[in-house]
Amino acid sequence: MKTVPDMDKVPDADWASGAASCRCDFSYVPKIPDPYCESGAELVLRMMDEASAKAGDAQVITADALTVGDRLAEKPLRTLAALGYRSVYRIDAGESETPFDPSYTAQLIAGFCQREQYDLIVMGMESFDEGSRLVPYYLAEHLGLPCITDAVSLSPAGEDRIRISFRLGDDLITETVKTPLVVTVGDVPSCLLRVPTLRQRNAAKGNAVQLVEPAKLDLPAPGHGAPRLIRLDTIDQSRQTQRFEGSAEEAARKILALCQERGISL
Repeated sequence: MKTVPDMDKVPDADWASGAASCRCDFSYVPKIPDPYCESGAELVLRMMDEASAKAGDAQVITADALTVGDRLAEKPLRTLAALGYRSVYRIDAGESETPFDPSYTAQLIAGFCQREQYDLIVMGMESFDEGSRLVPYYLAEHLGLPCITDAVSLSPAGEDRIRISFRLGDDLITETVKTPLVVTVGDVPSCLLRVPTLRQRNAAKGNAVQLVEPAKLDLPAPGHGAPRLIRLDTIDQSRQTQRFEGSAEEAARKILALCQERGISL
């Protein structure tokens, strides 16, 4: 579960300044959960509900939640704890955490997953701040696992099996696959993370976020160098406009004349 800056709150002037200096500071911007990660967290909850609802099926699914970031990233984890996640963890990357470094982020997550031995790792397809889409692939490579991308549904299918629907180009494919594996979640229709009740939040107060120090993880050897930011370009999103004075009839006449002048058919 990644927490990202709310990019809608970044003024245009700050984007322009960042483009000039090749460095953007988002430390002052409010943080929000990444939407793709939220969809993934909800799909896991639905899978847990489906497994527990099957009559006569002894299969039980438990889930943990993990984030890499500072203390501001803990709020979404507390929400997941209230919703039924067994344990919640935060890897404190400290000063070594840098934007545009998906390889190091993948190493941290891989070190944690090797320690816990999970059957299924669900991640957002990409984040709003980086958008590299590289972390899941690096992670799968470090762990030696297959990676299925752009998933839209998950359901239990027996021991060591899940049924997964995912997009491949314009097609929607549904397969039953063997775990362990890495899954990325993309744009899932009608998949908002549910809101815990006050009773659920009070019941989860004892489930504190557990801090994980990178120094205590057995990190895999780095296989990729961090991408280097060399340029930021601003995109001109301005539109040409023309103001017409006068009554509605006069404005309509001027608009019609302008369209005829430019060959625009109405």
